[in-house]
Amino acid sequence: MQKYKLLERRVEKVFISPNADVNVTFAGNITKVVTALPTSSMKVKILSKLEVEKYELDPNKKWYQRLSDGEINECELMETREDDYSGVKATLLRLRGYINANVTNAHKCRWITLTYRQREDEKSEAVPMTDPERLYLDFKHFIFRLRLRYPGMEYIAVAEPQQSGSWHMHVILIFKKRAPFIPFDVLQNKYWRKGYVDIQKIDDDCDNLGAYFSAYLANIEYEEGDELQEGDELVTGKDAKGREKKFIKGGRLKFYPPKMNLYRISRGIVKPEEAQMKYKELDKSKLGALTHSEIIALYNEETDRMITYKYEYYNRKIKPEVEDPRLESIRQRLREMTKRR
Repeated sequence: MQKYKLLERRVEKVFISPNADVNVTFAGNITKVVTALPTSSMKVKILSKLEVEKYELDPNKKWYQRLSDGEINECELMETREDDYSGVKATLLRLRGYINANVTNAHKCRWITLTYRQREDEKSEAVPMTDPERLYLDFKHFIFRLRLRYPGMEYIAVAEPQQSGSWHMHVILIFKKRAPFIPFDVLQNKYWRKGYVDIQKIDDDCDNLGAYFSAYLANIEYEEGDELQEGDELVTGKDAKGREKKFIKGGRLKFYPPKMNLYRISRGIVKPEEAQMKYKELDKSKLGALTHSEIIALYNEETDRMITYKYEYYNRKIKPEVEDPRLESIRQRLREMTKRR
């Protein structure tokens, strides 16, 4: 299996050829479209220290040169600490799809966090619960008790490690109708029984909960004075309470044990649908607004070649902006011609 490193990421409006082959993932209100450009014409090389000096470039950064035209660009995100945890990131991406495919109505869901009681009283020393096997066993008992009361309920449960070594469990409960009111003390003392329960509100205007949730699990809160490691990137976002905070991007990934199953889903959870097609066959009139697009370039050191992916994300909960009617007319004719073939 060839190993690629992230060379650069550019958030910009992309152009995808109508005849390009695309992979499309439908996950609830979110649709992801991705296509890959061929690698044969994208050969690159990483500049050596002598070449960096020759071209008078910043020696503290990494640079690459496209051999086709000689253009030099910065390796913006190459070899960051986050790349060491690509397996965990891939798992969180799959989790994002499951959440978006199933959490389409906030009124039918509850987001709760299960934590452990670490001390018996204020005088006792805190003892973190650090056993992931116990976490899943306790969760199994919790969900069994809860489903006796709500038999049609589905769930998505995700383990979250803390810097102290202790574990939390985030659970999204999904009901067929409007989510019932479950008293806090009943949820904590009757169903969980191991410590504390926190209930977070899922806002109806949260149009991409999967993206928010996966970022929440990957990033770790930064406090002024915290020591940063080489490659750490600070980003601004909101915590579970809606408060604006600073986070270390991907900072929590190092606390996940290797090859651990990070999440559990119930049998009734719907999988995202995937399809392959020509870009011109994609009926954008049903996808909603284009909310994000980007280009990601991956580099293979063994072959000195770069493969470039183009991404588009659409959201059905957001109305698209009015486009040039002539452009939409051309797209519609292309769709009709494709259907007649």
